[in-house]
Amino acid sequence: MAQNYEGSCIISILRISPKRPFSVINDVTYTKYNNSQTIITILWKFLELQEHIENNGLSVTAIQAYKILDLFEKLYNDFSIDDMEIARLEIAYMPYFHFKGKPKCLIRCITKTPEFYIEFISKAYKPDNGNDANTVSAMAEHVIRTANDVLRKFNDVPGCNANLIDEDVFIDWMRRAEQMAFELGYTKAFEICIGRLLSYSPIGNDGIFPHEIVRNYLESSSLEPLIRNFIVGKINQRGVHNVTWGADEKVIAQQYKSDTSLIRIKYPKTASILNKLSEYYLGESLREQMREDGDFSF
Repeated sequence: MAQNYEGSCIISILRISPKRPFSVINDVTYTKYNNSQTIITILWKFLELQEHIENNGLSVTAIQAYKILDLFEKLYNDFSIDDMEIARLEIAYMPYFHFKGKPKCLIRCITKTPEFYIEFISKAYKPDNGNDANTVSAMAEHVIRTANDVLRKFNDVPGCNANLIDEDVFIDWMRRAEQMAFELGYTKAFEICIGRLLSYSPIGNDGIFPHEIVRNYLESSSLEPLIRNFIVGKINQRGVHNVTWGADEKVIAQQYKSDTSLIRIKYPKTASILNKLSEYYLGESLREQMREDGDFSF
C-alpha cells in the first residue's frame, strides 16, 4: 500500500508539473518507489532541465551525486530492463560515477560487445595516423572526457575477473577488440588502454599476480606501450597509503621478486614485468628511507 501511495504521489507531481525534476528526485530517493520507467523519465527530464530553477527555488545544485546513484541502483534491481537503455543514461551521467559506483549496465554492454570498447577509445584518443577528427569545441571536450571516464571505469577483464574465469571468453573478446582497433586505425591507443585494463587481473590459481589467462596473453605480446601501461596501471591501483618510511614498499618489492623467480621459466615475459614492479617499489622504499633521514638531495 505504501509503495502504491508513494508512486501515485510521484506520478502526480510529474503530471501536474513536469518541470519539477529536482523535487521528484528528492522524493524518490527517500522512498522505496522503484517503477523503472518512471525513474528513467525522471532522469532524462533532469538532464533536459539542467539550467532550470523550480518555483520553490530548487536547482541542479540541490541534488547530491548519491541521490542520482540511488536512482540507478533502483534501476539495477530491475532485471527486465534492457542494458543498452540504461547504458545510454549512464553515459549521460558519467560525472556522477566519477568518484563512486560503477555504470553496471554499460560495463555489461562493453563486456558482451568489445566493439563498444574500441568506440570509446576512438573518442578518447587520436588514431594511429595522428589525425585528430575531434575539434577543440566544448562539445568535443565533453565527449573526450566522458569516453576517458568510461575507459577508467571499465576495469573488469572480460573472461578473467571475480565473476567469470573463462579463457575462451577472454580470447574471443580480445580478438574482436584487436580486430576493430586495427580496422579503425586505433591500434596504438588500444595497446595503451588494454595494458591498463589487464593490470586489473585477479591473482592466478597459484596465488601469483596476474592470472594465468592474462599471463598467456602477455607471453604472446611484446608491445612496449601495453607492457608500460600494465605496469603503470598496477602501480596506480595502490592509491592512498600509509607512510611507513619505505617498510611497506620493501615488502611489496620482495614479494614481486619472489614471484618473479617462481614463474620465470614458464612465463618469462610476465616475470620480466614483475621484476620491473619489484625494482620500482625497491626504488620507492629507498626514497622513503632517504626522506626519513632528512636527505632531500635526490
